[in-house]
This record gives sequence, C-alpha cells and structure tokens, in this order.
Amino acid sequence: MIVITDRQVLDRHMQDAIYQIEHAQGVVKAIDQDSKQLADALMDGTKIVVTTLQKFPFVLRGLLRAAGAENVDAPTKEERAQAGAWEAEIAKRRYAVIADEAHSGQSGETAKELKAILGAGAAPENGDEEPDWEDNFNRVMQSRGPQPNISFFAFTATPKGKTLELFGRIGNSGKPEAFHLYSMRQAIEERYILDVVKNYTTYKTYFKLVKKIEDDPDLPKKKAARALAKFLVLHPTNIEQKIEVIVEHFRRHVKHHLDGRAKAMVVTASRLQAVKYFDAFKPYYDATSLQEVSDPSQLDKLKFELDSLQVYHWSEVEAFAHVFYRPPAKQTAADHARIHNHLQPAVDRFKALASDELRDDFRDKLAGYVRVYSFLSQIMPYADPDLEMLYSYGRSLLPNLPSSTEQNSVNLGDDVSLHYYRLQRVFSGAIELHEDVDEYGVKSPTDVGSRKAKDEKAPLSEIIELLNERFGTNFTEADRLFFEQIKEKTTSNPKWSNCVRQTHSINSSWDYESCSRI
Repeated sequence: MIVITDRQVLDRHMQDAIYQIEHAQGVVKAIDQDSKQLADALMDGTKIVVTTLQKFPFVLRGLLRAAGAENVDAPTKEERAQAGAWEAEIAKRRYAVIADEAHSGQSGETAKELKAILGAGAAPENGDEEPDWEDNFNRVMQSRGPQPNISFFAFTATPKGKTLELFGRIGNSGKPEAFHLYSMRQAIEERYILDVVKNYTTYKTYFKLVKKIEDDPDLPKKKAARALAKFLVLHPTNIEQKIEVIVEHFRRHVKHHLDGRAKAMVVTASRLQAVKYFDAFKPYYDATSLQEVSDPSQLDKLKFELDSLQVYHWSEVEAFAHVFYRPPAKQTAADHARIHNHLQPAVDRFKALASDELRDDFRDKLAGYVRVYSFLSQIMPYADPDLEMLYSYGRSLLPNLPSSTEQNSVNLGDDVSLHYYRLQRVFSGAIELHEDVDEYGVKSPTDVGSRKAKDEKAPLSEIIELLNERFGTNFTEADRLFFEQIKEKTTSNPKWSNCVRQTHSINSSWDYESCSRI
C-alpha cells in the first residue's frame, strides 16, 4: 500500500492514522528523508509506505545509489543491471495507492513517474541489449495510462471534472463518478460539522473613481479595467472597511458563543473575487456529478492547428525526441545543449511571426495541447507516438517563448484616485439548498481556449466612466473620501500643509474651507 500526498511536508495526522492501523515494526514506513529511503522501502517490500508524490521521479537514482553507484549520472554496467533488476522486481507486485487529497494536479508528470516505477505495463524489459531512445520512448507512453497492477483510492471534498475522470469509475449514467459519497448535507444532518450557510452575509461595494492626470491616454479597455479593479481591491479604504466589518461581526455575534476561545478564519483571494466563493461552493454541498466528459479529439485538432502555423518542423521534433528519450544511463552532459539546439529554430520562427496576435495564438494553443495531453494520457490509452513527442517537445519549448503580457501590462496606480466609496450589506440570513433542485455538476475539458479577443482601446476617462456607472450609486457626503484628499494635498502642496498647521495652532480646529481654496 502506497499512501501519497503532493504536499512537501507530510501531514502528521495522516501518518498517525496509518500507524494506528498497524504497529508492527517494519510494516509501516514514513518517507521523510530522500528518494533513497523510498527506494529502500520499495525494494524491501514494506507493506505500507507513506510518502510525498514528488519523490517518485528520483526513485531510479535512489536504486542506483542502493546499488553502490557513487555517481548516479555515470553508473557502471553492473550498477545499472542491479538497479534494473530491483526495478523489475518492484513492478511485479500489486499496489493499492491511496491519495489523501485527490485533485487534477495528480494527473501530471509526477504521477506518471509513480506509474513508471510501480506499473507492470511500464516495467523495463529484461534482455541483453541496452535500451535505446525508442525503447525508452515506448516505455514512457505505456507509463501514462492505467496500469494493470495498480489500484487507486482517492479522497476529496471538492472534486473537479478532471478528478472524477481520473479516479472515478463508470456509473449508471455512463460517466465516471465517485464509488462512495459522504455528502456535506449528510455530515450536517449527523451533526458532524456545522452548517456554514445558516448565517450567510453578503456585502456590495460601490465606488467612484476620478482621473488625476491631465492627459487622457488611449488604453486597452480590458487591461485598463482590470488595473482599475486591482487599484480598488488594494486601496487602503477598501481593506480597512472590510476588516472593520469582519472584526465587528465576530466580536458582536460570534465570540460569545465560543467562550472567547475561538479562532476566526479570513479567506482572501489575489486572483478571484470573493463574490465567486459561493458559486464555487454550491457543487460540493450535495453529490458532485460529472456533467460532460473530456473530448479526446481536442488533441488531434490542436496538433493540426499547431502544425499549420509552421513554427516548428517535424524533423526538429523527432530530433528532439531522439535526445530527450535517451535512457538515463546513456544521457550525457552535452544532451542539454543538443536539446536547446533543436528548440532554438522554433523560438526564432516564433519571434519572427508577423504580430502579437499570431504569437499569442501559437503560445496559447501549445499550452492548451500540453495541458490536455498531460491529463487525457492518464485515462486514455494513446498509441500515437507523434502526440507523445509533440507533448514533450512543446513542454520544453513553452518556457523559451517570450511573452508579450508583461510588455503590454497597464499600471494606473498613480493616474487615478478613489473619490467615493461605500460598503453596504445587501443580505443576511440562511441559504437554502434544496434536494429537489437540479443537481449541480462539474465539467472536464471539452474544448481548449486558445484565441484571445482583441482588446479595443478607449480613453482612460471613458473607461473610468464605464466603471463608475456600473459600480456607482446615489452617494452622499458621508461616502466622500475627505481624509484621502487631505492626506494627498498635504503631501503634495506645501502651502496647504502650512495653512493646516497655522489654522490649527490659532484655533482648536482648523478651517477646511479657507485651506481648500489654495
């Protein structure tokens, strides 16, 4: 039994739970050191191994060390043979792999390495001839799909479509689904957890922005709108008022229920807005079903479109594969330079494309291909070597393609200011999620977004006005940010600062009207 987690630091509670099952010495081993420790546990046939997913790509090196190799990059023939024999022996066993928190991230390269080490279908063939690049290439392809000697058991409270396809089994609907369900509704009814939507409160933010600069530059609408939204989210007034609401609500309504010994959790997001939290929560209240399965035809379609752009030549992809898939024992320090040489022509052609739109189109399509193949190859037995070669080639090419995103980014922090702001409660009460409503579901990849809509330009004043109309309301003087204006004027105008000091020294309060005329 292999208990895996993709966290770098093993969950102490999980280790303790495993040890409670079996206390006999040598039956359970927690891998908390290096890949050699994992290799030793696999060689010894330890019954229960608790480890991180990240250690599997280095198990072969651990086997070479166990075989006595001082330099795992240049082992002797005897050391390679011993490591190969252990590897073949490891693949003869049957394994139950338990994922403590299943998610789509376990469908990538690291999970492939786990299957390559444990899987019978990916085991190295015993023979006198040393494997060449093509033998290793075929082994990599075989290691991506399901293995006959490995059963996966995965647990999660928030399944995505990819997770259901990767770990689920075909149900009566003909789609992958969980083999067992302990729903949030059932846990609430059994009083195992509290009902978190019994007291649900939402707020709405209203604001009005003003342009500080005299110029009115033309800017990409979407990028400028995102920059203005980021300006508001990070604005001190916005943060301070929301913190006040959170703290006061906890102090007045929650603290006394918990004898003053409670802990509060504040969840924030840097990329997603809080308004989406509830929408993302709904699918997991009851059962989560898979509404639509992955479409494998995406790969052939994307490959055709990528080939048509002629950024790479297929002879370069094949030459890359001859080096990339060389068996580890035959790899040399010069291989890195050879790989770079096979990628560079495509990088040069990419830079020579006629427009940013074409470059973005190719980059997005290639990223989509790599992402989809990485997932689909785990659940579907692909036998097309061209798809595998393009995957590895594209995965290596992507980091070398220059991005135009940073060059075209918009920063408006010094060009606008917040003039009015209001945080208003719009709902407080219980949210009812009835059993008789249509079942919420999640989707797997059925299409790959690869084309970006052209971002039209507009004057900054027009973009600000559009946002103000959308997020504005009937503001009062109480919503006006007086003190922000005072602080701004004080720091930028010495006359204003002197006026404030003089009037305040003469009177107990300073004269705002007289100073505002400066």
